[in-house]
Amino acid sequence: MEAKLLEKAIEITDEINASALIVIPGNQGISEIIEKRDFDFSIFVVTTPEKTYSGEQEEFKLSTKEGTDNFAKKLQDAIMMAYARGKINIGDQVVGVGGMNQESVGLTIYKVSEDPLLKSVYKSTGRVDIGVMGTIVDLAIEIGREGREGKPIGTAFIIGDSKEVLKHSSQLILNPYKGHGEGIRDIKNRENWESIKELAQLDGVFIVDENGTIEATGRYLEVEAKDLDIPDGLGSRHMASAAISKTTKAIVVSVARSGGIVRMFKDGEIIGEIDPRVRILPI
Repeated sequence: MEAKLLEKAIEITDEINASALIVIPGNQGISEIIEKRDFDFSIFVVTTPEKTYSGEQEEFKLSTKEGTDNFAKKLQDAIMMAYARGKINIGDQVVGVGGMNQESVGLTIYKVSEDPLLKSVYKSTGRVDIGVMGTIVDLAIEIGREGREGKPIGTAFIIGDSKEVLKHSSQLILNPYKGHGEGIRDIKNRENWESIKELAQLDGVFIVDENGTIEATGRYLEVEAKDLDIPDGLGSRHMASAAISKTTKAIVVSVARSGGIVRMFKDGEIIGEIDPRVRILPI
């Protein structure tokens, strides 16, 4: 990346009081301009596995697989990740700079509140706590990206309106969470994530209340998948996820077994989609 472009991005980020600068260095590497300097905003770096970054300034970094030249898509994915991790808020402005090569670079000011995906997630928080929603999206991304023991996993989290959801579902297996205290069932506690990932291999879905307490897993959704406004070709889990979000006031976060794509459903429609190939790695 050209030093002048990065310097200009830093200048703009400072002038508009943006909360973060997202740097996508691509094939040109990362300039030392962002090293050993103090900034009043966070810096996030998007890299590939082959070109990792070990700087000290960044709060965290993103790592993406090769195969996409779309600067705007990478920026949106990075912003979604930052939002899911609580690094930026809905009212923030973010500056993105960089690209994949010298012929494909960009510099843009991004208003988080105008992102259609984040707007949908934010509007869903009238039904579900925003912290719960962000946590479950983050967990779903990990499941979609990592699977379990090298094998892909498909699952879904049905969030909120849990009493109605339970009425429209039945237990496929004995509920592993029955009789356990709220601490074990708290999806916001990352110490519980390993057991959740293990249980995600079972058939059925997770039922989670609006505060992030898991009511059950291994549930089968008993809803009619008709008159739904979703693309053709999605599997039965996605159809059922859309249907339960239409039948109840629940928000659904699903993980596709094929490709690990994370989708969010509300009122029978897909309100957002995230490619799990984007990863956040703590520095």
